[in-house]
This record gives sequence, structure tokens and C-alpha cells, in this order.
Amino acid sequence: MGRLRAGLRGWLIEPFMITNASVEAVAWGSAMGILTALLPLFGVQMYVAGGLWVAARWTFGKPFNLPACFASSWVMNPLTVVPIYYVYYWTGDAVWDAVMVPTPDWTFRQFEDVFVTAISPKGGEWWERFFGGVFVLLSYFGWPIVLGSLMWSIPLSVAAYIATRWGLTRYRKRAAAHKAARDAHLESV
Repeated sequence: MGRLRAGLRGWLIEPFMITNASVEAVAWGSAMGILTALLPLFGVQMYVAGGLWVAARWTFGKPFNLPACFASSWVMNPLTVVPIYYVYYWTGDAVWDAVMVPTPDWTFRQFEDVFVTAISPKGGEWWERFFGGVFVLLSYFGWPIVLGSLMWSIPLSVAAYIATRWGLTRYRKRAAAHKAARDAHLESV
């Protein structure tokens, strides 16, 4: 457990802490990364994140921190895509059934089989597999997966913004206090 914790700290947490970017830019980057990761766009989330960065720069003149965005966008990865999409389907289906016409219920195993078959390499180019996966998501699972992704991605991106802003501010204050104490000690010697 100690090696896993050290690896996660070195790969995921420290890059956020050692950046010279403003706390606001890093927090927005983290939020945009989580938002793009949790939209049903598996495989192209980094392109979408780059597009959002360009749009934010042109629209607001204040781009968010792109490395933080890219790092956060890898919450969705080949190991997490099927469970996360199933949670989307399950959440969206519960709401969709309450409001609209009921949709068929899928078990995790059925969901995984259909999804993995759709995106598994059968030859062809990457874009054929990508659009095949999108077609399966929309034709088999449809609006419940879109609704579920929005229900999770928006609140979690807000939470990522708040947590990153709080954590990075706390880290920088502690680092500044530690540096001041060290400098005072060196001057007294």
C-alpha cells in the first residue's frame, strides 16, 4: 500500500503542487479535466480538453492550466471506462424510467460485453472503432447514458475545482511557512 500511495503522490498530486501557475488556473484546469473525462467521449477527452483550453483562452482571455486538465482527464482510462459508463447508465436509466418510457435493464456483465465488443479492435482505423463505440452507446444505451454522465460530470467537476483550490492553497501556505522558518533558522546560524 505504501508503494501505491507514493506512486500516486508522485504521479498525480505533486504535479499539481509544483506548478508555478495560479491556484485559480490549476483549479479550473482540474475541473475542466474532470468534466472532459466524465463526458461520454472516451478516447478523445484530451482533444476535447485542448479544445476547451483554446476556447477559454479566446473567450475569456484566461486559459486554465492545461497540464492539470490533461492529468485530470485520465480519470477515465481503459481500466475505469466500463464501470464508469455502467454507473452512468444505471443512474441515467433510473431517472429516465421515472420521467420517460422505461428502458431495458442491463446487468454489468451484459453492459460490459456489448461495450467491449463495440470498441475492441476488429481491424480498421481508430476512428472506425471510435464511431462504432459511439453508435453502440447511443443505439443500445441511448439517452440514459448521456443523462447519467451529465448528472455525475458536472457536480464532480465542481467538487474537483473546490478540492484542488483548497488543497493547493493549503499546500502553498504550508510550503511558504516552512521556507520562512528554514530561512530564519539559516540566518540565525
